[in-house]
Amino acid sequence: MSYTQEDLAAVQKAIIELTTGKRTVTLKVAYNEYEFSEAKLDSLKSLRADIRQEELSKVPQRGYIRNIRRR
Repeated sequence: MSYTQEDLAAVQKAIIELTTGKRTVTLKVAYNEYEFSEAKLDSLKSLRADIRQEELSKVPQRGYIRNIRRR
């Protein structure tokens, strides 16, 4: 599934709302609408982890390794 930064922000906002006392939250993620309650907070956190992992995989891994010898 293809997620965006906006999806991640929506999930983050929903987690904050649930942890600060809101009973249910509704959000759109990847063109789907979801409703989460306080009891489903773990599912929401799992979705956040999935989105973060996908976002990290989109970033090109460029760089090099440099050996530094100490005397």
